[in-house]
Amino acid sequence: MTSQGPARFLLLNYMKMAAQDLQGVADIVRQPRPTDARFPRSVYKHEGGDRLMEFVALPELSGLGELLGDASWRETESLVRPRLAVDYRRQIHALRDVVKPSASPVPSGANLQLNRMEIAPPKLDEYQAWRRDAFFPHVRAQEHVEGFAAYHSVLSTEPGALFLAQFSCPFEKYLEGLKAPAYQELTTHAGRYVLGAVATSNWSRL
Repeated sequence: MTSQGPARFLLLNYMKMAAQDLQGVADIVRQPRPTDARFPRSVYKHEGGDRLMEFVALPELSGLGELLGDASWRETESLVRPRLAVDYRRQIHALRDVVKPSASPVPSGANLQLNRMEIAPPKLDEYQAWRRDAFFPHVRAQEHVEGFAAYHSVLSTEPGALFLAQFSCPFEKYLEGLKAPAYQELTTHAGRYVLGAVATSNWSRL
């Protein structure tokens, strides 16, 4: 993959295991693979200490078959799957907006926050306009946010929008900004479009 910036499509491999098995699984997943030049990867650990997320850049959806059929990928799966508490959870998301650009096609910041939200289909266009004109300018003004990309589900059991916010500051400092009145007002407005609750998770890069 030669293009810079967030990947056009992003594959998320979610792995849950016993906390004592996390480092062993991480050591396997992080081993270099022949496919890495074409499909860059990064691996993050959940703040709970019992989950990993592998992010894989896909230049095109057609690359998924090539990726998952590769011998090194199959070997990795054969080593990792017996150590998981549940089977792999995989999702594919398509890039919609680069709010704060980063050079890497996959998340590369020290810390990462994921926000998922399902949008009411009749309000999708209105929601897209609102976040472009109101929410994204607010994100760009946050100095501690080093990269921010918005994706939308292609294949997922959790359909809807996916935000990836990258930062190097401690989580506590980042979360302080989310308590600001301006952000709370934006969150309240977003509730007009979101079905259910926004799912938030915090991750650190391995």
